[in-house]
Amino acid sequence: MYENSIRDTEGPKPQWKSLKTLHSKSFKNTVTLRSHVDDAIDTGDFIRASEQAMRQYTVYCENAIRNNEPQQMVDNTSQIARFGNRVLMTAKNEADNSEEPSFVHRVNNAAQQLHSAIPPMVNQAKQVALNPVMV
Repeated sequence: MYENSIRDTEGPKPQWKSLKTLHSKSFKNTVTLRSHVDDAIDTGDFIRASEQAMRQYTVYCENAIRNNEPQQMVDNTSQIARFGNRVLMTAKNEADNSEEPSFVHRVNNAAQQLHSAIPPMVNQAKQVALNPVMV
């Protein structure tokens, strides 16, 4: 019954190849679109807006913890991590395109601090989700 299912990945199935092709094209288009958006927006404005969004999702996380909603807390933490990773991508792009060593150094230091904060935040959110009573 499920022999021709798209989930059946054994063997070269036409529908599996089609899905992989569609995924590849979608990924490339997303990267291209992201690049165009990054070129069109002011980096400082983007980072400030991202920071504000991360602060808002932090409030949502705190509310989810208070209301004993572990899944909401995890979802909000994931959003914070996504924003953080986008800021990291933007910072890397800015550092790569700058010819001012002091600016590159400051951007790289800030990016490293952000990069080192994301995994512990996600791990702590997982622990809170697994043991919400401990909070």
